[in-house]
Amino acid sequence: MAILTTPQRISVTVALAIAGSISPAAAAIKHTGGATIGELDSVRVYDASDPDRPILTKQLDVNATSGPFALAHDALFVASGKEVRRVDRQNLSQSQPEFSTWSAPAPILSLTDGTERGLVLALDSRGLTLVRFSDESTPVEVWSYAVNAAVADQNHGRLVVRDGNRAFVADASLPGVRVVSIEPDQAPKTIATYVSPDGVIHDLALWGRRLTLATDSGLAVVNVSAGDEPKLTRRGALDMDPTPTRVDVNSRYAFVANGRSLSVVDIDPNSPGFLSCRMDGWDASTDILSVRLDKANRAYVLVHGAYEILDLGPYGGK
Repeated sequence: MAILTTPQRISVTVALAIAGSISPAAAAIKHTGGATIGELDSVRVYDASDPDRPILTKQLDVNATSGPFALAHDALFVASGKEVRRVDRQNLSQSQPEFSTWSAPAPILSLTDGTERGLVLALDSRGLTLVRFSDESTPVEVWSYAVNAAVADQNHGRLVVRDGNRAFVADASLPGVRVVSIEPDQAPKTIATYVSPDGVIHDLALWGRRLTLATDSGLAVVNVSAGDEPKLTRRGALDMDPTPTRVDVNSRYAFVANGRSLSVVDIDPNSPGFLSCRMDGWDASTDILSVRLDKANRAYVLVHGAYEILDLGPYGGK
């Protein structure tokens, strides 16, 4: 199953009918199909079990360009400008709009799920806000925490990810990552910071205790220690040109987009190939806007007006 909001920023799966070219050195990664999507003012759900013929199964018109979104329990949270909307993820209904829309003081840059049903973390340029959506009343702000999430060129992906009761937030004032406690019944606080020697962070992905960052300089891997006050330690970096803007990971590899190229990079610190080079790759027809992996063997690559589904071969399913 695949949920699709917009060709600007997206986080799940869908496909395409516009094939990119596979570089001769990238024989292990195969384009397997997809569907053109055009410019969207709606949320769509596709059955992508057959990647060559994805089937549109549900649609909700929102009459605005949707942006970041988050899946949380039985809800789909979708941002459009300053607004965050809660939608029933099973049938895409929005039967009580007064109970399902919250407005931030500035345009939403990133969303992620909270620790409980109905909670969502919304990041705008001024800070991180925890919002509670209820079935029977209007959404309320639980707390807000100042974080400088402004990015110079606005070409960014995920700027916040959650791990248990903490959030990893890209903070341009460091520049780097701020780790924030996000309990709904306690005031938020910074429990750790990481200052990036590689510049501003454009996208981040977390797998276990490994944080992978797309930065001004390239790709960086940061270890996160256990405990209530984690330490963030840079394990290494790989310079990339042009600047990478999107990344997603599994336990062994990072899939990094810079321009039209998707690169495979070894991010296992115990591997002899750790951050040594671009191991493999694939070229899209236009600039890549988003990269997301599923739990099996696929990468879903968003380009302008279309989604590409790639079989990752030996690099997937880790």
